[in-house]
Amino acid sequence: MPIKWERMFPTEGWKPNKPHNVKSVATSNIAVLENEEVNNTEKKSRFGESATLELSDNYFREKSPNSAAMLMESKAAARTLKVGSRGEDVKRLQENLNTLGYNTGKPDGIFGNGTKNAVIAFQRAKGLTADGIVGSGTQNAITRALNEKTAAANSNILKVGSKGAKVTQLQRNLNSLGYNAGTPDGAFGTGTKNAVVSFQKTYGLSADGVAGKATQDAIATTISRKSKGILSKGQVSNDVRNLQNDLKTLGYLASNADGAFGTGTEAAVKAFQKNHNLTQDGLVGASTRSHISAAVERKKQKQATSTTNPSQPKNSEPENHSKESERLEMSDKGFSLLMQYEVGQNANGVDYDKNGNITAIAIKDIGDGKYTVGFGNTVDKNDSTQITEYREKYGLDVTKIGTKVDIGTCKKIYNDHVNYYTSKVDDLLKRTNYHAKQNEYEALVLAVYNRPALANKGKALENLLKNNVKDKKEWEKQIMDDYHNGVSTQKWNIYNKGWRNRTLDEIELFFESDYKRNH
Repeated sequence: MPIKWERMFPTEGWKPNKPHNVKSVATSNIAVLENEEVNNTEKKSRFGESATLELSDNYFREKSPNSAAMLMESKAAARTLKVGSRGEDVKRLQENLNTLGYNTGKPDGIFGNGTKNAVIAFQRAKGLTADGIVGSGTQNAITRALNEKTAAANSNILKVGSKGAKVTQLQRNLNSLGYNAGTPDGAFGTGTKNAVVSFQKTYGLSADGVAGKATQDAIATTISRKSKGILSKGQVSNDVRNLQNDLKTLGYLASNADGAFGTGTEAAVKAFQKNHNLTQDGLVGASTRSHISAAVERKKQKQATSTTNPSQPKNSEPENHSKESERLEMSDKGFSLLMQYEVGQNANGVDYDKNGNITAIAIKDIGDGKYTVGFGNTVDKNDSTQITEYREKYGLDVTKIGTKVDIGTCKKIYNDHVNYYTSKVDDLLKRTNYHAKQNEYEALVLAVYNRPALANKGKALENLLKNNVKDKKEWEKQIMDDYHNGVSTQKWNIYNKGWRNRTLDEIELFFESDYKRNH
């Protein structure tokens, strides 16, 4: 008996490439294929591109970079997928659900509870029976959703020949950023293409002259930063040229000052920020601009002094800041210990290894208009610029609640953003002129995490560091006195033992580089 296959696309304009093996029977708007020896067929996709369909694991699927959707399902042999199912069809299901924003975890071809939960979420969103079982109805709905997603993405791509309000806005944005797209007339011609190519080259994107999602997002981000008075990658202006000349003066930039803020200028800005204990984001806002101007002025004064006093070696202290202390960052061990304080054991949305160490943390909606990513990092739900930055820099869509972020990425985000606790420690070290070792720095961060007031002016940590106290008992006494004086008697009686245990752990880390929780 021939096997019947059901095609999931409109039949108009479609013909099999082996008519002697396959015959098409029209049934309303669906083509039913009878085939004894199906190899592959070709169709014209709804977007006008040639695509190939192949038989694999009871499914016809489209061999196209634009879609991973399974396009045909065997009416005779296709199986229902549910918890316990395994195979390539399960893996493709997981890939498709992930593409649609329903997180199944890493596609592994094993239908477990994570996949079931994703299926249920999809079914609920589509008004289907939410049983976590993938039959033909659910699979067809997934296919439709994938096709709609692809269609929506393609409709937003702007290229030569595109016309309309979106093109007009693109041209205005490019002109605003310093790229000559000509008069904003809504017609995407050669001039607009050249402007897009120039922006893409400056920003570090594939320079194909097509304004797809990545390019449009990058332009929107750059426009947003410019509106806030921030110089950043992608801008072309005299202000950028002046910035580049200053960076050249300070020895951070070797290339010509061309006025185009590209990846080289961004790297130079980050290097300057690192050497001046600033957030290393490559953005030149008021603080970074002020520090650069001050550094240039210092260098000019040194050069003037050297000219009037020949006995002093010229450029005796070049602007390489080799003598300046750089902002320390949390190490893997320090960050892991901090996570243990913050998250604890058996917490919801947290993955652990066999030794109880945290390996991943889920993105959460903390209910005050913000998403929390990892530890200590929040993103405003309405801040499209920050959401785009997280996507570009860390590969994270922070709007996908429940997505697990590995601990390495959590640490990178934490170190990239001067967190409240680390910024308080940085300020403490500047005030006391204390040059902390790695373990000392992390002990201070932990202490400030447990009680931020300890780092305030005139409090325990300032006194201990300023006077270079080395007696561990004195550290314990002063810190616990600060705890005692800052809380009510009732709180002290309830919590003082726990506070003391944490303090002893922090002191052991500071003096003995002991990263374990011993108390």
